[in-house]
Amino acid sequence: MLYVDPLCESIRRLAAPILHDAVAAEAQLKQSLLERNKELTDAGYHAQVHVDAKTSLVFLLENGRRQTLRRQNGNYIAGGRIIAPAEIESRADHLSPNALLRPVVQDFILPTIAYVGGPAELAYLAQSEVIYRQLLGRQPIALHRAGFTVFDSHSRKLLERYNLCLPDFFHGEESLRAKIAARLVPPSLQTLLAETKETASSAVRRLAEELERFDPTLAKAAAKGRRKMDYQVQKNRA
Repeated sequence: MLYVDPLCESIRRLAAPILHDAVAAEAQLKQSLLERNKELTDAGYHAQVHVDAKTSLVFLLENGRRQTLRRQNGNYIAGGRIIAPAEIESRADHLSPNALLRPVVQDFILPTIAYVGGPAELAYLAQSEVIYRQLLGRQPIALHRAGFTVFDSHSRKLLERYNLCLPDFFHGEESLRAKIAARLVPPSLQTLLAETKETASSAVRRLAEELERFDPTLAKAAAKGRRKMDYQVQKNRA
């Protein structure tokens, strides 16, 4: 297992060229990121990292601290201090990449054939792809990390008893209850329970309307009774 400290001076020197290029091309990179973010949201996904006009792709390493840089009027702002882009470019070996630039810097230093990651990590790469394309001209193949769900013997017996499979659990408890009921309770009984609930609800609703006209305080009691009946019928169905 090889461990690499990105803050090590020798590693920072190796990363300096691509960090310099990233700062020099930051305006174009941010425009590409904004377009990619729109593509992702239009497709029903969300951007992992928010990008706007003040976003900087790098941090400044100074006095043992990683200082946040923000863009303003063409310059960089760090702790209330204004820094010209030329100065940031000249200090490339004292820069640290943000979350979107980091994998690009990593693969510049240590070229990678394939990257194995989890859902969130791969989501970052969907944004970073535009930076890869412009700065490196290549991107590693992205592979999803393997995931497993292990059932013990008791859980397996329950699945077999109720004729269930793993995807049945993906849609919430109510959906699961309905599946189990549909497989265990005869259709005729399911229909009768549904009819009973509707008949009881309709009768209590009419009673509540009459009670409302006779004495509004009694209508609240009727509504409470209706909720209890609905609960009991639903409990029998479950």
